[in-house]
Amino acid sequence: MTIVLAALNSQWGPEPTQSVQPPSNPDDPPINQGSNSLPDSPDSTDSPAKPSSGQNPEEPTSPPPIGSGGGGGNGGSGSEPDSTPPIILTPENVIFEATGTLSVLDLAAPKVIDLADSSPEITNDAPSGGFPLGTTMVTWTATDSAGNSRTASQTVEVLDTRPPVVTAPADILLSVKEGTKLAEVQMGTLRVRDVADPKPVITNNAPHSGFPIGITTVKWTVSDASGNIATYVQMITIEIDNPGPIDDSDWNGLHGVNFIDPVLSKKERQDDVAPNPGYVAKYMAFAKEYDFNVIRVPIYWEGYVGNEENFLAETELIAKEAQKHGIKVIYDNHHFFATSHWGADIHRGGIGFPSILTDQYNPVGDGNTQSDNYGHAEVRAFWDDFYNNKVRNVPDAWSLQANYMKAVIEKVDKYDNVLGYEILNEPHLWKKEHYADLGEYHTAIAKKLRQVTDKTIIFTRETTHGSYNRDPDYEKLILPLDPDKNVMYWPHTYQPPSRDAGQLQVKQFKRYQSEWADMGYDVKIGIGEWGTQSNQITGLPGMDEVEGQALMDSFVSTWAKEDWPVTYWAFGCFSCGEGNKIIESDGSLTKYGKRYVEAIGTYY
Repeated sequence: MTIVLAALNSQWGPEPTQSVQPPSNPDDPPINQGSNSLPDSPDSTDSPAKPSSGQNPEEPTSPPPIGSGGGGGNGGSGSEPDSTPPIILTPENVIFEATGTLSVLDLAAPKVIDLADSSPEITNDAPSGGFPLGTTMVTWTATDSAGNSRTASQTVEVLDTRPPVVTAPADILLSVKEGTKLAEVQMGTLRVRDVADPKPVITNNAPHSGFPIGITTVKWTVSDASGNIATYVQMITIEIDNPGPIDDSDWNGLHGVNFIDPVLSKKERQDDVAPNPGYVAKYMAFAKEYDFNVIRVPIYWEGYVGNEENFLAETELIAKEAQKHGIKVIYDNHHFFATSHWGADIHRGGIGFPSILTDQYNPVGDGNTQSDNYGHAEVRAFWDDFYNNKVRNVPDAWSLQANYMKAVIEKVDKYDNVLGYEILNEPHLWKKEHYADLGEYHTAIAKKLRQVTDKTIIFTRETTHGSYNRDPDYEKLILPLDPDKNVMYWPHTYQPPSRDAGQLQVKQFKRYQSEWADMGYDVKIGIGEWGTQSNQITGLPGMDEVEGQALMDSFVSTWAKEDWPVTYWAFGCFSCGEGNKIIESDGSLTKYGKRYVEAIGTYY
């Protein structure tokens, strides 16, 4: 036993020499502690044995036998304190594969020997939350009951040898107009998961200037922090599409409603956006019952950002359900980021624009921008920046919007009952400089959307309040300059200026149309929103039901005479005020809905 301990002690440097002796027997002669010889026999003639007390000053004192109670200095009379630290065997170094950004590993405790304490305390300084990638030095400490301690070191190396896991976007087939040289393609989202690196680097070799006609092979590369690489190949095919002339007859005789209140309008910060087939099917059936043959569907960029997959699923669901009932569909990129709606908890709490655009602007209270001296400066600042594509901290908001609308178009454009896409509901104007800016914005978005659709591009402006003495030299500047001229002007006619049932609006809009025709454009005209917010339609004081119906008839007959499509605001809007609400949740019509349905039956 003494030889083994000496060998072990040699690992740690010089220590006081110790030996282990068995318990004494009163009948046995004493052992000479300074000699390796056996005790003398009784008839030995040598010198007498030394006293058994072990107090010879020329020789070291031996430790008490194991289990004798002498350890720790707490033994009985004659015991010595335990000043010898435990012996700790150096543990083997460990190498293992990462299980996360921090990897948890149960380390085996090293072997520890202590002559006086059978159970020394063993601790280490391993990180409690797990080991990071790379090498970590772990120090083990063994401490006996007398407070003696000794340490040993162990290295723990965490490796990441597995490449990222990639869920790749699908191959793309895109048809473009004849004469297109390079096409802009929304390539989809490459989804990546890596055990140890939360943000692997994603690159591809897609051409920055656009894709040429034909097949382009795009190689995606994903690299994690440990140098592991995963690759994926995506095929982008661009072909020439020649659909022939646009059939404007699709727009003739259309009369319908604005279909709102599905979950597409949820705020982006909500994660419960999901298709609502029951709602959609129910109200499409009501629309068919009341002979509405077109619906305008407000869709919200904000909802798309919040849950892209579910948003697009419901967008497509509406097209499918409308097609079952023979109803045509127009999609409207809607927003409430104007007038008093900024930050207000209306329309399920959304404002239409995603937070990446709006969070940098901080209005307080009413945000109306009807004039330079009325409203909040931050609202005006947003529109100034947006028209110039210089939204704070967003270098190219227009491209972001175009990409979102392209995703919608690629989902629903295949349905024949989908007629077109409205670029932006009521872009807000309050000074003449905005007209040219709005035209540039319309043009930029229209050109990008033309890469994915030949259907009608629709543009509008803010609600036509008050006077209609707008200068046509400015008004014509808002036209999106699209080469195929397949565009529609889609004004809103709330609050008509008199009781002439829209005649001034008709003259105004036809004047715009004439100006655009002089520029070489055949612009269709439709009425995107109209309703009963004003007493002009809901009924002036004292107006009875007969007069109310006559006023409704005048509006509907005016637009029917021009063969303009019209969509009434709103169908299914249970949060709308009485003047705009034309249907109850059980499918019954309000008095305004009854007037509208009766007028449609008469004039369409």
